[in-house]
Amino acid sequence: PPPAAFFVKETSLRLYCQKFGWKSSFPTSMDRLLRVLGHLHQHPHLARNTNGENETKFSSNSSLENTIALLGEMLLDIISSDGQKEISQKVRNIIAISQHYRQKGDKALFTSLSEQIRSLSNVEMSVAARALHMLLDLSNLAERQLKIDSSSKESGSQNKYADIVAALRNLNDKGFKPNEIREALMSQSVEFVFTAHPTQATRRTIITKHINIVALLQARARTNNNPTQIKRIDKELLREVRSIWRTDAIRKKNPTPISEAKGGVAIVEDVLWDSVPRHVRSLDESLKAIGADPLPPDVCPSRIASWMGGDRDGNPFVTWKTTESVLALGRWRAAELYFQEVDMLLWDLSMNQSTEQVKQLAKRYHAEMTSQGGSEYFLGRSNPSEPYRCILAYIRMRLWSTRQFQERYYYHTRSVHKTGSAAELPKTTSPEDIPGLEQPSKHLDTLAAQATRAPPKPEIPIYTDSKEMLTLLKILHRSLHECGDGLIADGRLQDLMRRIKCFGMHLLTLDVRQESGRHLMAMDEICAHLDLGKFSSWGEEKKIKFCVQEIQSSRPLVPWNLKFSPETKEVLDTFRMISRTDPSSLGAYVISMATCASDVLVVELLQKEAGAKQPMRVAPLFETKQDLMNAASNLRRLLSIKWYRNRIDNKQEIMLGYSDSAKDAGRFASVWGLYKAQEQMCAVGREMGVKLTLFHGRGGTVGRGGGPQHLAILSQPPRSIRGQMRVTVQGEVMDKDFGLRQIATRTLNCYAAAVVEATLQPAVAPKALWRQIMEQLASDSCDYYRKMVYSTPGFKDFFALCTPVREIGEMKLGSRPSSRTKSGGLTKLRAIPWVFGWTQIRFHLPVWLGVGKALGCILENSKDEKLKEALLEMYQTWPFFRSTISLIEMVLAKADSTVSMWYVENLVPVHYAALASKLHNELDRTTNCVKTVTKHKWLLEADKDVMATIAHRMPYTDPLNLMQVEVLKKLRGGFRDAKLQGTLYSTIQGIAAGMQNTG
Repeated sequence: PPPAAFFVKETSLRLYCQKFGWKSSFPTSMDRLLRVLGHLHQHPHLARNTNGENETKFSSNSSLENTIALLGEMLLDIISSDGQKEISQKVRNIIAISQHYRQKGDKALFTSLSEQIRSLSNVEMSVAARALHMLLDLSNLAERQLKIDSSSKESGSQNKYADIVAALRNLNDKGFKPNEIREALMSQSVEFVFTAHPTQATRRTIITKHINIVALLQARARTNNNPTQIKRIDKELLREVRSIWRTDAIRKKNPTPISEAKGGVAIVEDVLWDSVPRHVRSLDESLKAIGADPLPPDVCPSRIASWMGGDRDGNPFVTWKTTESVLALGRWRAAELYFQEVDMLLWDLSMNQSTEQVKQLAKRYHAEMTSQGGSEYFLGRSNPSEPYRCILAYIRMRLWSTRQFQERYYYHTRSVHKTGSAAELPKTTSPEDIPGLEQPSKHLDTLAAQATRAPPKPEIPIYTDSKEMLTLLKILHRSLHECGDGLIADGRLQDLMRRIKCFGMHLLTLDVRQESGRHLMAMDEICAHLDLGKFSSWGEEKKIKFCVQEIQSSRPLVPWNLKFSPETKEVLDTFRMISRTDPSSLGAYVISMATCASDVLVVELLQKEAGAKQPMRVAPLFETKQDLMNAASNLRRLLSIKWYRNRIDNKQEIMLGYSDSAKDAGRFASVWGLYKAQEQMCAVGREMGVKLTLFHGRGGTVGRGGGPQHLAILSQPPRSIRGQMRVTVQGEVMDKDFGLRQIATRTLNCYAAAVVEATLQPAVAPKALWRQIMEQLASDSCDYYRKMVYSTPGFKDFFALCTPVREIGEMKLGSRPSSRTKSGGLTKLRAIPWVFGWTQIRFHLPVWLGVGKALGCILENSKDEKLKEALLEMYQTWPFFRSTISLIEMVLAKADSTVSMWYVENLVPVHYAALASKLHNELDRTTNCVKTVTKHKWLLEADKDVMATIAHRMPYTDPLNLMQVEVLKKLRGGFRDAKLQGTLYSTIQGIAAGMQNTG
């Protein structure tokens, strides 16, 4: 495997080699180890060539290994220079033992490693844990830089869908005509929904520094660098590494929903603002490569949305005030970005030849700007002989006014929501502030220092939506083409048009999510006041009839002046906020824990009562095993309501919950339930003439629906995508897939290629026997999973004792509580900490529990050889089953029984030994069954690159696990030391980095 202890000194290695009896073969062992470490060129036993230079012998990963070595040495030198040379050496020693343990698999080495860690003082362990955590982060950054380099070369990418040219050529080779592929891309809509689930264990401050390091590594990797340039880059790298080391990696307080939303906005501003047009350009180039025309200038197949500030399910800190402020934040930042972009366009479009339409518009807007106060400021570089600049100057003037207003509105709402009155707003530049300009007769924007709903709109009209601006830009684009300047038109101008299609005037389309029970509570209070009884106790048909009647009635239902409970008041205030919000900035109203058609109608009714002129589309979220089973029948009932069919224009969005279904029923039952629900709902949609958009609520881990994007898409049921899909991007996945411009572009390309293939060439439909086998696997695995998790006495306590789940709940990861309610045990615990806890101890139980039992019933106990043969055939030829098993195999490769049993032995009372043994035996059985199905001698035998990336992190992750056990023992034993708490958080973050995902 690739290296870990790349910076281990020879003295420490010699000491441990001698200790374990390797003295006679030390040079050979040392050379082998250092060759693996990518550090061979520094070893004294290295053979030299005739010029006296090191004869470097690197593996195929030498570039990665050298980069890791460079960053690792920088960090440990920083620690040494800070007066902690002894601790730095101890970290080297720990990694040396850990690396040897990984190579030899000798339990004596594991024991030696634990003894070395146990001997550390609290201060030493704090520094060591932070160092190992940083080393894992730096190693991951080196991998990301290599990923960027490989994705820039067509032949270098392991994922064929990341190479969009090859993906489209592949479709063309399969018989699809270039225009078919182009039409599929033109009608495609893939929407990424950023969510603020508390799975991002790394602070935003440090993530920004990580981005800087990757950029420097890219610069360093250029082949034309001279020694002086390398030295300069290394100095900058050292500065960034030292800055991270000196920055507190632990949040001192929970992020607020507003700060989480700002993080999402930052990803758009820093990354996606450039990545989206790059992505569409790559689609254009790929279409040209297969002989098709590029996409139209105003087409963008990708969209960006958010739940940050809109997801109030179980989060009392997200209120209507929060949502309103987040919407205002998006509008302000969008106006700022467009203003900057148009300002730059003014430099590009200096041409004087245009169509007559453009000339007339230029005259009109030039006259309009001249009549405005401060016209010289707005006109800038434009004059009547340069028509494009005149029109752009007009757009810039409008954007300036929009930016001023939206910024003031954002700060105004924040002030009013916090204090109930308006505060002094930050001063912003206006024409009267520009020296030498004639003062306008009136201020363009004023704000009374009182709690008004909004500052008055300025005299210069603002852009409330993107239609007017986009129309003008399309006119300019067409004119340039007609005048022979198409090459210029397809540059920055076209990029701006595509940004507008993707981001609108709101930057991030905001969904609103609320639990169905909160709506029922509101209806109960409304109906009780009207002496209509208890709404939640009515039968389904009565609820439907009542809702439809009230929706169509002109008589108001809700007594808005009634004193409602705080929970109901918040629900109703949210609907009133929605009614006064620009509809283009809102996405779907998602109903979590939806169980029936009336759940959707209640939301429609409350929107109507709040006065929404263009109500939000409503998307029921089916999460549990039972809800998924009933999803198709509930959809049929909903679509059979005539009023509702007219309302939705034959388009319906359905959200599918991967997290709760997996926590509720186990892996096999969850994925098969989701597969069947999609099949059945799509069949209902086709039968009733309604186009479904499926919204996939995936998490970062396999246990919550995560995994490679192309695998997830191509394993969907046939004809379930049809060019449309939405998918959540949660927690650490935001940083992993969208944290850097090049990687974000790669991610967007990957989704586009996989969706167009799934649309044009749907996956194979399962045979009847395959369905029979999946039913059996789902049933057997679910029964075993639920028996173990929900019916085994003491299982909840075992989980709490052997994992740091209680301590994770105290970390400042996100604004949302870890449980929906304060009581209820495992049933009320969110899927995120459920998966996070098992991931920390390297056991990954939610992914595999029940899988081995179910597979074993066929592979070991069944006498029907046809079933066994069919099972193997399913893996070879059915994308759904192959991806399911492949993801389980990947997680099993990350599991480590030695580490997880170490937690049990040190943290759990002895009377849980039988349960622990049973679970670990089940893990072994699952591993053997998966190897049988895949015909692999060892896990990930067919994917050595993934196996290598997992393996090279383990020598850092193992010591962190052992440190975590020591800290938990002390904390649970009553020790109260601030250093211990910090060390625990470092181990949690470090292990998350080692596993490459958290929850």
